[in-house]
Amino acid sequence: MPIAARTATSAAALNAGAEEYLAEDGVCERYPNFTPRTLQRWRATGDGPAFVRAGKRRVLYRVADIEAWLRDRTYRHRADEIARQAATA
Repeated sequence: MPIAARTATSAAALNAGAEEYLAEDGVCERYPNFTPRTLQRWRATGDGPAFVRAGKRRVLYRVADIEAWLRDRTYRHRADEIARQAATA
């Protein structure tokens, strides 16, 4: 295998395992229904997706955590939502 092909393969293998993180503005750009204020409120109440405190004023969100949080809140119909809420209560 040529060196260039091995290098590209190695880089792709490294990036395949990399996790994607978004800052608050990146989350709002990717998910237009989320606003910075909503994310701030969710962090305060614990209602939103998990976040990473990367510094005193730096907050990051792992894309996989946001997707999982959204998946957990996806229902086929209202009865499905009520049944799941009753099961966790």
